[in-house]
Amino acid sequence: MYGRGGRNNRGRGGRGGRGGRGGGYGGGRGGRGGRGRDRRPAPASGDGTEEKAVPTFIKIDKLRVHHSSFVVVKVSDVNEDGVFQPWRQSRGQRPVTCTEALVGDETGCILLSTRQADLTETLKANDGKYVCLLNVTMYSGGGKARLEASQFSTITPAGECSVLPKDTELNFDINKGNDRSTRKPPKPQWAKIAELEPEAKCLNVLVKVQNVEITERERMDGSSSRVAEAYVGDAEAGVKLVARNEHVDLIKEGALLALFNAHITMFSNTFIRLIVDRWSSVKAIADVDANLLPEVVPNAETKIPDASHPKQNRSMIEWVQQ
Repeated sequence: MYGRGGRNNRGRGGRGGRGGRGGGYGGGRGGRGGRGRDRRPAPASGDGTEEKAVPTFIKIDKLRVHHSSFVVVKVSDVNEDGVFQPWRQSRGQRPVTCTEALVGDETGCILLSTRQADLTETLKANDGKYVCLLNVTMYSGGGKARLEASQFSTITPAGECSVLPKDTELNFDINKGNDRSTRKPPKPQWAKIAELEPEAKCLNVLVKVQNVEITERERMDGSSSRVAEAYVGDAEAGVKLVARNEHVDLIKEGALLALFNAHITMFSNTFIRLIVDRWSSVKAIADVDANLLPEVVPNAETKIPDASHPKQNRSMIEWVQQ
């Protein structure tokens, strides 16, 4: 069996640094490791055969937050009186002035900012032209995003950039339809009524309301709360909905609603109920951004399955806890 190295034995050096404290057989504390192999690159041969590392250029739509990138863009709208608001504000921290420019390619555009005087002059001299942004970083915060050119970045005219691939085409226009400076909310995952199951949470559902019943209940402290119970659904199935307080006003017969962050609770430990509470959000489908909606949504002509049908009314299905 292998033990730890003896006190007086020196271990062999590891690659690229100082070796471990092991080495040698027998018990006792391991000795100090020897010096490892040097990792410095070999000297150039001088015959001109060494290849330079070529960076990978990406498109605007492929930019990632907090990643250093190399991009070929067209410059537009250079503004020396821009204002940069730090994403993480602290007490006494104020916005700082910077130079801003709209840059982009055929896939999108984004706002570029810099506080470096030499980079500012390069942007001014190449307004309306193509440049290479080397080692720029994308930052985001407060629902916005931007590229930042720091002291470690370089902005070079595309015709003078030695690392730009020769087959790069410089005949594109800025696509302002895909503005990366504004962060878009992610598209929600919509659940279908026919797929609702016990203990489901964080549900986003599109429904049409039918058969509403509103009741007012008194609390022990003398205040009152309103509760709306309604049969809602889509063209495939229905379920019993329970809404409270501020959501009650929107639960009207025939209303087309989008329920966000709803959840399922069990009635008598057997039947499911769809619940919207104070952590949920209820909006009319007409008020929801059309880009966030699925292809098929309930409308005024949608016919909800009969509530008395045991297979299409999810609240009539008897669930057994195992």
